[in-house]
Amino acid sequence: MDLQHFLILVFLLNVAVAKKRYQTVTCETRGNDITTAVFRAICPSGCANYSIYSLWGTKRYTGDSRICSAAIHYGKITDEQGGRVRIVSKWGNIKCKGSFRNGVQSVGKNKWKGRYFHFKRPQRCLQQDIVTSAPVYKTRCPRGCEYRMNEVLGTPTQYSSRSSVCSAAIHAGEINEGEGGIVTVYKVKPVPTRENTTWIDFYESSQRGWLESRPGTFFQSSFTFDVNRIQCSKDAVGINGSF
Repeated sequence: MDLQHFLILVFLLNVAVAKKRYQTVTCETRGNDITTAVFRAICPSGCANYSIYSLWGTKRYTGDSRICSAAIHYGKITDEQGGRVRIVSKWGNIKCKGSFRNGVQSVGKNKWKGRYFHFKRPQRCLQQDIVTSAPVYKTRCPRGCEYRMNEVLGTPTQYSSRSSVCSAAIHAGEINEGEGGIVTVYKVKPVPTRENTTWIDFYESSQRGWLESRPGTFFQSSFTFDVNRIQCSKDAVGINGSF
């Protein structure tokens, strides 16, 4: 390898490493200042007050919004401590809704065309119950898990094991969206949804506040966060045998 190719290789390696590094930003840094598709930032403390007239959107924020104020609003970090966030920057047309979250007020915009950003969800937020075989287990849902209807099948009585545990926990009211926490999960055999059957052929949907789950077709296992919610019958078997 000649010197020129060696220097090119070193440059490319440095670029790759730099993309994975967290960079310190200020409370003034805005989404439009991001020049990469994924940006890792370290926000200082005390950025909540910088949101006044500088924060537009909920979950998705306009490019002229300050990223650290948005991170507090979203629930990724706290105003007292600051912290690390991973930001996904995109370009397009969006409609932004204003809201008051975590002590920070954002403003809505009916139309926005240009750069906008959102925060990358932790991988654990996507974990389905089906990947765990233990009859009872605890799991930690990290901060920043947002509710997504398409990830939750069923009701608090019984969620399909294909559901995201953390999204289901938000739907059931076990944790608050964005805050995270530890939840206890109970594996249960599906309770029949029709008379004279011993199996479930359909998961019902349910509305809890503004959170709505979606219905789903038959699956062989279910879970709940409160074993007392199980509808007892001679054919329903829970973690401790027949009810």
